[in-house]
Amino acid sequence: FTSGCTAQFSGYSSGDFDCDNNYGGCNAKSGCARLPQELQKPCEWRYDWYQWLMKDGQTNNPYVNFRRVQCPRELTEISGSVPLDDAKYPKVDVDSYGETGSTPATTGAPPSPPEVPAPGKTTTTTARPELPVPSPQPPAESEWVTGTWTTGYWDCCKPSCAWPGKGNVEKPTLACDARSGERLFDANVKSVCDGGTAAACADNAPFLVNSGLSMGFSAVAVSGKHGLSGDDNCGQCYELKFVDQIHPKDSWGGAHPELVGKSMVVQVTNIGYDVSGDHSFDIQIPGAGQGIFTSGCTA
Repeated sequence: FTSGCTAQFSGYSSGDFDCDNNYGGCNAKSGCARLPQELQKPCEWRYDWYQWLMKDGQTNNPYVNFRRVQCPRELTEISGSVPLDDAKYPKVDVDSYGETGSTPATTGAPPSPPEVPAPGKTTTTTARPELPVPSPQPPAESEWVTGTWTTGYWDCCKPSCAWPGKGNVEKPTLACDARSGERLFDANVKSVCDGGTAAACADNAPFLVNSGLSMGFSAVAVSGKHGLSGDDNCGQCYELKFVDQIHPKDSWGGAHPELVGKSMVVQVTNIGYDVSGDHSFDIQIPGAGQGIFTSGCTA
């Protein structure tokens, strides 16, 4: 894999997408300036809200408590994918997390949803895909899972959940054409990280909802620990609540004090086959590192 993000964003080197640091990515907000313009604001989110490395090595791979929740439209309008059992889980009341309307200019807002293509076409640019409406059911209490920690990545590869047959969803996650940026409605288009044209959409980046809540997309571990098992989790949404806990070995990392108590709601769009153990969520964040797939962004 030598051609991923650079194929999607011409004129950039692979190192521009993670400040030449495949694992961990850029260590300072200034590094976001190396990314393509459409990725710079979500990269800055990592420092402005997520507080990456802002205090004594915090935030760094923070611990979270997490639970499954209904997928908010802010996410499904981007991904085009809704779990068929979504109504069984509690809704996210965004007003209960913090002040609304407090989104700083550097974070951006969720982009306009895509348009459904005409018959026979595989791409489009603007209108919203028709989403499934789950059958009304009383929401269940969703148990919190503890003792797990998170990371971030951005490799530009086609998300695993964008392939057919992943998860209990009506439609797979939407990928985008690496050159045009248009939504791909053919789930069989080959990944840009494997010589094809399907890439992660640039709007799969995190965004701020209010002072206490952000949203975005994530890969999950496949180890089966904490109830996450891989492909079956495709399309599901989870609330991650950041907690005051550091990594016990050598006492490092964890959440910055200003991040503790805040939440992020993520939709699972990818599977981290190289992620296991107590590591559960690998959040899509531009500039956070390309990991083992260093060819997606340059393709």
